[in-house]
Amino acid sequence: MSFGFPASYKTQFDLTGSRQTAREAIVYTFQLLEWKYEVVHQDLFLAKIPMSGSSWGERFTVSLANPGVAEIQSVCRYPLQLFDWGKNKLNVREFVAHFGPKEARDGKLNYKEPLYLDEDLNSPIDRVLKESNFRNATGDE
Repeated sequence: MSFGFPASYKTQFDLTGSRQTAREAIVYTFQLLEWKYEVVHQDLFLAKIPMSGSSWGERFTVSLANPGVAEIQSVCRYPLQLFDWGKNKLNVREFVAHFGPKEARDGKLNYKEPLYLDEDLNSPIDRVLKESNFRNATGDE
């Protein structure tokens, strides 16, 4: 149970994949949990958790400001709420329970071909050779 004005809970999560993988996993998790969210900028996400029997609702933030780390925080929306009865910690745990496996799995599966290869996996040399063979076959020089 958190205590403060307003009550909150904060933690850090070590990322295994790229920032882009983390961004996609954050959006996926918000949608899965059906939390209304907005992307403030590419590395800051805000969600509003609806009111429940134990709280007036919470503001939930995920920040990718530090490399390799996601900072996750849940804060009661009502500024004078002194106790959260464990709701903020529960929000963070629920988010991490879905976000963690998704981010790790996508980080491992999100292997990308080197940037110098095109969509057909041709290197610049392959493209030049194919183009010169095409020109020779058509008689253009």
